[in-house]
Amino acid sequence: TAGRDVSDWITPSIYYKGINGMLEDYATNGHDNMLCYMVSSPMHTYMDNSFMYSAGAKGLIQPGDFSLIDYISDLPLHQGETLMGACDGEVLDLEDAPGSWTGYCDAVLDGRQFQQG
Repeated sequence: TAGRDVSDWITPSIYYKGINGMLEDYATNGHDNMLCYMVSSPMHTYMDNSFMYSAGAKGLIQPGDFSLIDYISDLPLHQGETLMGACDGEVLDLEDAPGSWTGYCDAVLDGRQFQQG
Protein backbone atom coordinates (compact mmCIF):
# COMPACT_ATOMS: atom_id res chain seq x y z
CA THR A 1 0.00 0.00 0.00
CA ALA A 2 3.03 2.29 0.09
CA GLY A 3 2.52 5.22 -2.24
CA ARG A 4 -1.21 4.57 -2.62
CA ASP A 5 -3.80 7.12 -1.64
CA VAL A 6 -6.28 5.82 0.95
CA SER A 7 -9.10 7.32 -1.16
CA ASP A 8 -8.35 4.58 -3.75
CA TRP A 9 -9.47 1.88 -1.30
CA ILE A 10 -12.91 0.35 -1.51
CA THR A 11 -14.72 0.30 1.81
CA PRO A 12 -16.69 -2.80 2.84
CA SER A 13 -20.00 -0.97 2.32
CA ILE A 14 -19.03 0.19 -1.20
CA TYR A 15 -17.85 -3.34 -2.07
CA TYR A 16 -21.03 -4.97 -0.69
CA LYS A 17 -23.34 -2.52 -2.45
CA GLY A 18 -21.42 -2.98 -5.71
CA ILE A 19 -21.60 -6.77 -5.51
CA ASN A 20 -25.32 -6.61 -4.76
CA GLY A 21 -25.81 -4.30 -7.74
CA MET A 22 -24.04 -6.74 -10.07
CA LEU A 23 -26.02 -9.68 -8.68
CA GLU A 24 -29.27 -7.72 -9.08
CA ASP A 25 -28.45 -6.95 -12.72
CA TYR A 26 -27.73 -10.60 -13.42
CA ALA A 27 -30.82 -11.86 -11.58
CA THR A 28 -33.21 -9.45 -13.29
CA ASN A 29 -31.95 -9.90 -16.83
CA GLY A 30 -33.27 -13.33 -17.73
CA HIS A 31 -31.43 -15.47 -15.19
CA ASP A 32 -34.39 -16.76 -13.19
CA ASN A 33 -32.38 -19.63 -11.71
CA MET A 34 -29.81 -17.29 -10.08
CA LEU A 35 -29.83 -17.51 -6.28
CA CYS A 36 -27.48 -16.07 -3.65
CA TYR A 37 -26.33 -17.50 -0.35
CA MET A 38 -24.90 -14.47 1.46
CA VAL A 39 -22.83 -15.13 4.59
CA SER A 40 -22.55 -12.32 7.17
CA SER A 41 -18.78 -12.21 7.43
CA PRO A 42 -15.81 -10.20 6.17
CA MET A 43 -14.71 -13.21 4.07
CA HIS A 44 -15.41 -13.09 0.32
CA THR A 45 -15.28 -16.79 -0.61
CA TYR A 46 -15.80 -20.07 1.22
CA MET A 47 -15.61 -22.91 -1.26
CA ASP A 48 -11.81 -22.92 -1.25
CA ASN A 49 -11.36 -23.60 2.47
CA SER A 50 -12.77 -25.49 5.45
CA PHE A 51 -14.98 -22.57 6.54
CA MET A 52 -17.45 -23.80 3.93
CA TYR A 53 -18.42 -26.51 6.45
CA SER A 54 -19.06 -24.12 9.34
CA ALA A 55 -20.63 -21.12 7.55
CA GLY A 56 -24.26 -20.12 7.80
CA ALA A 57 -26.06 -17.00 6.62
CA LYS A 58 -25.45 -15.45 10.07
CA GLY A 59 -21.72 -16.28 9.96
CA LEU A 60 -20.75 -19.30 12.03
CA ILE A 61 -23.49 -21.96 11.89
CA GLN A 62 -26.13 -21.47 14.56
CA PRO A 63 -28.54 -24.20 15.74
CA GLY A 64 -31.34 -24.55 13.20
CA ASP A 65 -29.45 -22.73 10.42
CA PHE A 66 -29.46 -23.99 6.86
CA SER A 67 -25.69 -24.06 6.41
CA LEU A 68 -23.73 -23.31 3.26
CA ILE A 69 -22.73 -26.96 2.91
CA ASP A 70 -26.40 -28.02 3.28
CA TYR A 71 -27.29 -25.50 0.58
CA ILE A 72 -24.64 -26.75 -1.83
CA SER A 73 -25.55 -30.37 -1.08
CA ASP A 74 -29.07 -29.72 -2.38
CA LEU A 75 -27.65 -29.13 -5.87
CA PRO A 76 -28.41 -30.06 -8.54
CA LEU A 77 -32.13 -29.78 -8.03
CA HIS A 78 -34.36 -32.57 -9.26
CA GLN A 79 -37.69 -32.17 -11.04
CA GLY A 80 -40.13 -30.24 -8.81
CA GLU A 81 -37.56 -29.35 -6.12
CA THR A 82 -37.23 -25.76 -4.93
CA LEU A 83 -34.27 -23.87 -3.50
CA MET A 84 -34.29 -20.39 -2.00
CA GLY A 85 -31.47 -17.90 -1.54
CA ALA A 86 -30.22 -17.03 1.95
CA CYS A 87 -29.22 -13.81 3.67
CA ASP A 88 -29.29 -12.49 7.23
CA GLY A 89 -30.16 -8.87 7.85
CA GLU A 90 -32.68 -6.13 7.29
CA VAL A 91 -34.18 -6.25 3.78
CA LEU A 92 -33.52 -2.97 1.95
CA ASP A 93 -33.77 -1.64 -1.57
CA LEU A 94 -30.27 -1.13 -2.89
CA GLU A 95 -30.82 2.61 -3.30
CA ASP A 96 -31.67 2.78 0.41
CA ALA A 97 -28.56 0.85 1.45
CA PRO A 98 -26.53 2.65 4.12
CA GLY A 99 -23.12 4.01 3.19
CA SER A 100 -21.29 2.59 6.19
CA TRP A 101 -22.92 -0.75 6.90
CA THR A 102 -23.18 -4.20 5.29
CA GLY A 103 -25.68 -5.92 7.60
CA TYR A 104 -28.57 -5.85 5.15
CA CYS A 105 -30.11 -8.04 2.46
CA ASP A 106 -30.83 -6.70 -1.02
CA ALA A 107 -34.61 -6.62 -1.51
CA VAL A 108 -34.33 -7.86 -5.11
CA LEU A 109 -32.19 -10.86 -4.12
CA ASP A 110 -33.77 -11.72 -0.75
CA GLY A 111 -36.39 -14.44 -0.89
CA ARG A 112 -35.64 -15.41 -4.50
CA GLN A 113 -36.41 -19.02 -5.13
CA PHE A 114 -36.13 -21.37 -8.04
CA GLN A 115 -38.12 -24.49 -8.78
CA GLN A 116 -36.66 -27.03 -11.18
CA GLY A 117 -39.23 -27.57 -13.93
